[in-house]
Amino acid sequence: MRCTGCNYPLWNLKARACPECGLAFCPSEHEFLPNSVRFCCPHCDQSYYGTDGRGHLVPSAFACVSCGRDVEMDAMVLRPAEGVAEAQTRVDDHPWLERANRGVMRGWFATIGRAMVAPGRLMRATPAEGSLGSAWWFIIATSIIVFGLGIGIPFFVIGLIAAFASGDWMEPVLIGASFVGGGVVFTLLMVAVW
Repeated sequence: MRCTGCNYPLWNLKARACPECGLAFCPSEHEFLPNSVRFCCPHCDQSYYGTDGRGHLVPSAFACVSCGRDVEMDAMVLRPAEGVAEAQTRVDDHPWLERANRGVMRGWFATIGRAMVAPGRLMRATPAEGSLGSAWWFIIATSIIVFGLGIGIPFFVIGLIAAFASGDWMEPVLIGASFVGGGVVFTLLMVAVW
């Protein structure tokens, strides 16, 4: 669980404001994998585990079994469960940022797929203080692939046609190919400038 403003870890805090930037937060604003987070009573430190689909407590308000005081989920101190790393509590990961584990091509394809199918999930998984270098590598990889498919395949096909045929029709074909290539380059430049 990290601050949405500065990416500061919000574990082990009784206060409901980020100590780094002061932004207010509630545990109910975050999603966790079920049973991956300990919700601890702020009075006696008794642990409870979130079991619903969002990893939250059910019910969200109750009397603590140890101290008998009324507690609410948003007032509890949160910690990763025993033996669970912070990264394992997250519902979503960002495939491009996990490419060290997945591999570059699998990370790229998974990022493109998630951007097309579930862009909201991808945006939520993007850290506020993400690496600019990592974003540039993604842009470069995407541009190379789009450029290769957008220009490479048409020119390869035109080259095959030119190798096996001749005649007066080659000039219009090459002009058309230059328009296709120019259109792809122009589109990439406009995307880069925008």
